Amino acid sequence: MKLIIDSDVSNEVDDVFALAYALSRQDVFDIKLISVSPFTASYKRNSIHDNNIDSKFEAKRLMRTMGLKNTDIVKNGSIDYLSNNYQKVSDASSEIVKIASKEKITILCLGTLTNVAIALLSKPEISKNLRIIFLGTQHLLHKKFTDFNYIKDKKAFEVVIKNVDDLTIFPSTVAKQFVTSIYEAKNHLCQNKLGRYLYRKLNDSVFKIQNRGIHTIYDIGPVAYLINKNWFCSTKINANELLKEQEKLDQFKEVNYIFDLQKEANYDIWKDFINSITSVETKSQKNIFFTSDTHFSSDRVIKFHLVPFENVEQMNYELVKRWNSVVSKDDVVYHLGDFGEYNYIKRLNGKVILILGNYEVADMKRQKLSFSKFKEQLKSIGFYDVVEKNLKIKIDNFEIFLTHKPIDCNKEMINLFGHVHTLKPVSKSGFNVATTYFDFFPVSLKQMENKINFIKNYADQNVFTD
Repeated sequence: MKLIIDSDVSNEVDDVFALAYALSRQDVFDIKLISVSPFTASYKRNSIHDNNIDSKFEAKRLMRTMGLKNTDIVKNGSIDYLSNNYQKVSDASSEIVKIASKEKITILCLGTLTNVAIALLSKPEISKNLRIIFLGTQHLLHKKFTDFNYIKDKKAFEVVIKNVDDLTIFPSTVAKQFVTSIYEAKNHLCQNKLGRYLYRKLNDSVFKIQNRGIHTIYDIGPVAYLINKNWFCSTKINANELLKEQEKLDQFKEVNYIFDLQKEANYDIWKDFINSITSVETKSQKNIFFTSDTHFSSDRVIKFHLVPFENVEQMNYELVKRWNSVVSKDDVVYHLGDFGEYNYIKRLNGKVILILGNYEVADMKRQKLSFSKFKEQLKSIGFYDVVEKNLKIKIDNFEIFLTHKPIDCNKEMINLFGHVHTLKPVSKSGFNVATTYFDFFPVSLKQMENKINFIKNYADQNVFTD
């Protein structure tokens, strides 16, 4: 199925789940475009323009997590609603026109219908090639529809319903039956990198509101409908039944309307969703991470309030959990010293290359071991490699000097360091990757690239600390 997905990707976690579901089913979908639909929300004070940028980055981040390289198919949409008389053709609307002018295309609309409506207004003749599935409206007995996707752009809804013949409405009253929890996600999704990514997104989302770890995943419903219509109950209705606040059509027009799930379909859909996500092969995509100063089992970091944990047991638990939520078995992690209790290496994902910190050096001297013997000891426990002092690596266009303590580098090299837990987040030649600075997660190479770009091209002298 040739498909366009129009979604407000960064609005809520269900948008990311739906996009991941569709992208994981390449046996069903040939996705031509991911267009970003506009949104505003009370919990986000950003402008629509900024939300569009967030959505575009989120979609690309998800695709990279899945090992997909064609991220150019993500296009920014309108920065205002048609109901506000905004009709400027965005990159997304322009691409919809371009695709629909050549071939028949299905558009899965998981946000407002703005981008599609503007595309139709700019070139009405594409309507004959469009098949639209819209997640919006509510039960037909409602006097007015109040769901987000409808109410934010009623005019766009009117344009689409009056101009597109092949239209399916997937009301939010059906979509809200898809509910999951962080407990279910943890137990069933965290089998690969994509699943862990979705679990982290859900975990971050559910605790922002008082819902005890439970979240409605509206947007996977329409994706499931395109995969298997037999999971749903549908009927044909008069389009005028949907035009609650708009001018009615003069002539009869049929619209396909989803009104419920088939018996036990909810289970079948979740099973298919979990199987689709966990079957995505991302192991060949090796990522690189950096961290430092984990100090596993160290009372000292608790005593001096260097970490916000009540006791060592809580600290160890959180460090392991957060590490394994982002690092997979095949990833490489450069640990820049002061690891802590060495046996914790057995609980951590990834190939860990340890650069000795002052605690390791002190332990080596205490045991009266040569570096080669000490290295052999640590590798036998589970470390992938051990480096005595400093390590210079080259990744793509970056030369990175990895050290435990911060040093001065030349302008062509970046220093990643640890040691100073709370005193030096950034220097003129590098960044502190101590775990305390990154909410006790290892920091990815991609995050470092962004920071390196900042230092090289944008930072002024007032940024740096002594």
